[in-house]
Amino acid sequence: MLCMTAYTQKKFIWLHGLEGEKGPNTWDIYQQYLTTTNGYVFEYPSNNSITGIASNLYQNLIKPVEQDANLVVIAHSMGGLVARTLPDFSTKIKGIITVGTPNSGSVLLKNTLNGKTYDFFQQAIRMVSGAVDKSLLSGIFSGIPVTTIAAPIVIPITIFKNKTQDGVLTTLKIALQTGMGIYALGHPCIRDMLPESTFLQQLKVKNNTVPHINIYGAEDYWQVVRAISSLSKIAEVKNPQYMDISFDQEFIPKIQAGLAFISQIQQTHNLVYKALAVPAIFMPWIWLTRELVLKARLEWDAIYRYLDVGMHADFACNMGAVEYRLQDYCIPTGINLQKLTCKKSYLPCILENDGILSRQDVITGLNSTNKTYNVRVLGVNHQEMGNHIEMRKLLEQIIINKKYGNEFSR
Repeated sequence: MLCMTAYTQKKFIWLHGLEGEKGPNTWDIYQQYLTTTNGYVFEYPSNNSITGIASNLYQNLIKPVEQDANLVVIAHSMGGLVARTLPDFSTKIKGIITVGTPNSGSVLLKNTLNGKTYDFFQQAIRMVSGAVDKSLLSGIFSGIPVTTIAAPIVIPITIFKNKTQDGVLTTLKIALQTGMGIYALGHPCIRDMLPESTFLQQLKVKNNTVPHINIYGAEDYWQVVRAISSLSKIAEVKNPQYMDISFDQEFIPKIQAGLAFISQIQQTHNLVYKALAVPAIFMPWIWLTRELVLKARLEWDAIYRYLDVGMHADFACNMGAVEYRLQDYCIPTGINLQKLTCKKSYLPCILENDGILSRQDVITGLNSTNKTYNVRVLGVNHQEMGNHIEMRKLLEQIIINKKYGNEFSR
């Protein structure tokens, strides 16, 4: 007698994040590449609570295709919270993969809605404007010989203002305002993503035994700038023809070029300061101009530190990705850049984040009784999780090579 065993197929459901239904889908590339014949990219409107989104998504899109199949749900950002809610509606879900999901809520979202964050690019622009004014109004146009000696200050400052202040920083400011504007929408799901929300508290204690891979991005330095670079090129990021190509570099070399110009401006101020010492012997009024040049140079020192470290630490602080540690802190003393004054101070250390969410946002808030894997993916920011060579390698390991078990493989 021949015994037949019923075959249960597996299907993969790919879900985008907040407002991801507008424009190219986050998962178009990997759905085509990894689950060509048994994958579905489902889109949903974001103007509902997360539970409401999950209910509508199941009734309208998932239920018609689940039939005798086991389901693996792969979801980005807020979509991961939707995915974690879906087992309430379907027993066919046997595996969940969340990517960059605020499982304990988004600290950046909370600070933004509470008015506790501000535009740090605008802060940098204000600092530059103040330094430019101090440099150009320090008396360098007061007449010969000061005007002649100080003329070299004008050229690098003009270039920096045009390229870095009016170009890079202003562009980043506009991009940030556009990206953060999504938080101003009145969607109930946005409130659900606030830390300590009723939804997240209920989700945390829910006895859900579905195996779960929870992936968090650990972007390289200047994380927010990299995330905005990817956001500004989002159509290319989500275009299948650009698989494995990163678009997070657009503003990095531009800020580095700005720092190089600041170094030139600092050195120019140093040269002018020293050169004015000679005519000041015969024209005492020049001593005042000389000290104003020094004060202006110190303003540029502050800008260099802010663009290189401070601005990024401020962003990280607003997303809850900063820890203060006691460290040695050294700054130049006066006009001599080689002479440093050092002291111990509690300084911000930027923790792993993807430019939007801190590691803690993603890995906490999970029910510890679940079969859950927290997986770090290096060099990937929040905007490029649907197309990055490290994400592709990781998803291949999960879906094709069965690294985390059969529950997640095709």
